[in-house]
Amino acid sequence: MGYVELGYCILVLAVALDCAIARAAPYTSAPLAARRPLPFTRFDIGMLAAFAAFLCFIVTDSLDWRLDAAAVAMFALWSVSFAASTRRRSRAGADETRGAAIGRRVAGSAGALAAIFSLAAVSVFPIRDLEPPTGPHAVGTASFVVVDGSRTGVYLDAPGTPRRVMAQAWYPAAPGAEDYPRARWIPDEALERAYAAYAGLPALTMSHLSRIRANGRVEAPALGGSPAEDGSFPVVILSHGWTGSRTMHADLAEELASRGIVAIAVDHPYGALAVAFPDGEVKNLYRGALPSRSDGVEAFDRASTFLEETYAADIAAVVGVVRGGRAVPGLEGRLDGGRIALVGHSTGGGAALLAAMIAETAAESAAESAATATESGVVGFLGVVGLDAWVEPIAARLDEGLATPQLHVGSASWAGGRNAELLGRLRAASGEWSETRIPGSGHADFAMLRYVTSAGSVTGLAGERDGFAFAADVTPLVCDWLEARLSR
Repeated sequence: MGYVELGYCILVLAVALDCAIARAAPYTSAPLAARRPLPFTRFDIGMLAAFAAFLCFIVTDSLDWRLDAAAVAMFALWSVSFAASTRRRSRAGADETRGAAIGRRVAGSAGALAAIFSLAAVSVFPIRDLEPPTGPHAVGTASFVVVDGSRTGVYLDAPGTPRRVMAQAWYPAAPGAEDYPRARWIPDEALERAYAAYAGLPALTMSHLSRIRANGRVEAPALGGSPAEDGSFPVVILSHGWTGSRTMHADLAEELASRGIVAIAVDHPYGALAVAFPDGEVKNLYRGALPSRSDGVEAFDRASTFLEETYAADIAAVVGVVRGGRAVPGLEGRLDGGRIALVGHSTGGGAALLAAMIAETAAESAAESAATATESGVVGFLGVVGLDAWVEPIAARLDEGLATPQLHVGSASWAGGRNAELLGRLRAASGEWSETRIPGSGHADFAMLRYVTSAGSVTGLAGERDGFAFAADVTPLVCDWLEARLSR
């Protein structure tokens, strides 16, 4: 639909300019008997084509705020031309009066500005469905709530209120999944409004995101088997960054699911832009959870450490659900609790590393009182992927290292600085380690900014490199690495 939208805006712009700069009225004005052999002017043809595109938007339910200005201009220009033509026919084809010419030019100029606005909106905020994954399996998806009764009153939650997180699973789907509806990339209006608020824009300006479709089929049946002999699936748990959401890594999740791996993304309340629960409760970003460094280094360090500890505890709660074989719709008893890897971006990357450290420490402690680590019943993870992992909040633990294999993928915008130095300390104390940095990339490129706006590089949020080219490098790199560790 993108080319149709652009074509529509250009058509309206063309007819508006025709009205604004033509010496005489460009639309049909002479009585029928006096017309030339071809009874349509260029204005008429342009308006007919624009109206046909408008009807296409109506039929496909794809009209949104980005096209509203052009649509208003189209109908206004049509009204002006119709009124002028009627007046001239009643006067037997008399020439256009000076007042009518001025009115036509004003209307054409205003219409051109409206069309330019819509053209800019369509260009800056294009609608593009998620790229299809490359694996052999169809993808199903389902969302669910995880309740952690061991933590209460976290951040803005009332005292005694258990911590709740939303999670979304993407999984290999059975044949026939195409009969189920495609999931929305942005699952609810609360998140759309939060995107707009974060960018300092009116809520309406992100409403078009509801039209972007992912590849996952909502609650489609899971595949009847998997590469594992016991029919269970390995699992990857994804953790977003500060001001993120579970949808910001849907590209990785869908690719993993298409390869036979269940991906579960966690929405961290008060650290996410907005988390909407099935019962209607919405938990918006709590900016007090991560104050500015300018408010004081000590307060910032204390808050950021608690933030990553909260994220890590959320990850652990989801791990508990996976290993307990419950709460994941349609996948009960199908998840292999011994084959789990973690992926995290920014704050979520530091939290994933912290969760792995805590798991290793627990496994080592349990093994000391058991004949073998296996007999202890405590297991760690098979791998951790950090996407610009922010490790400053857990600096005190980095010298412990991590035996779990690690892959670190960095953006060009995060090269150097204190965080990079701390990652160097972690690397020196750790086991298997792989790392790469993507030239020309920005920190937000990992969060699928390319689907929100094409102007990410202009605003400085994304790198200079095309976001889709970035994803074409990062997605297979991460998924290949995880697939290799989980197949061991």
